[in-house]
Amino acid sequence: MTLRAKLLLPLLAIPAGIALTIHFLWLPWYVEHELKARRDLERQYLGLLAMSLTPDMLVGDLAKVRGALDMALEERSGWRAFRLDNAEGKRIYALSGPHSESPDEYERLTQALAYHETPVGNLIVRFDFGGFVNTLRSRVRLLEAALMGIVAAITFFSALFQTFMIGRPLRSLSLAAESIAKGDYDVTLPKASQDDFGALIRSFDVMRRKLRRREADLGRNQARLNAVVQSSADCVLTFD
Repeated sequence: MTLRAKLLLPLLAIPAGIALTIHFLWLPWYVEHELKARRDLERQYLGLLAMSLTPDMLVGDLAKVRGALDMALEERSGWRAFRLDNAEGKRIYALSGPHSESPDEYERLTQALAYHETPVGNLIVRFDFGGFVNTLRSRVRLLEAALMGIVAAITFFSALFQTFMIGRPLRSLSLAAESIAKGDYDVTLPKASQDDFGALIRSFDVMRRKLRRREADLGRNQARLNAVVQSSADCVLTFD
């Protein structure tokens, strides 16, 4: 694994873990939480509707009852099947729409109408929460897409940063090492910054200077040795 991959891996792994947590843990909790809140809201609305219908049911003003229910249906887009029965169980009002033939797939809520504990009637509503849930999931998908976009941007700029701040100095240092191995101690090193990488460059420069000094000392010692050997040879020739 390359150094760049090792540096980028945490940047990719952490957001990926967050995205998986959102999708598999937070999303189901969020949908269930919002669905419960929506059910409670529908129950409250149904209770208020029942309270407003009770006086008209008592006096038998069915025209007002039907008018109020028509207005309620215009406001509640999720109602797919609806009926109002009187205290004897006789149907007074019923909604029949394109989904009314299979109402069992929808959730059912029942609200009793009563006056001083005397039954007046029953409201029965079936809700379609599918559109609501799909909207919630779409919001989360947008959040996930935004997170992935942020991760992609971070990864891109991190790669650029690594290229200019780490990759190029490392390549320069590698080329310098090859030059030093060939005996070229005058090679230019990258500029040392005030960080760990700068400390590495400074240590490399110290090593280069020590190697150059040692090679110079070895050269001088070799020259002295050659001079001694040559002098010894001259002496032997003179003695002969």
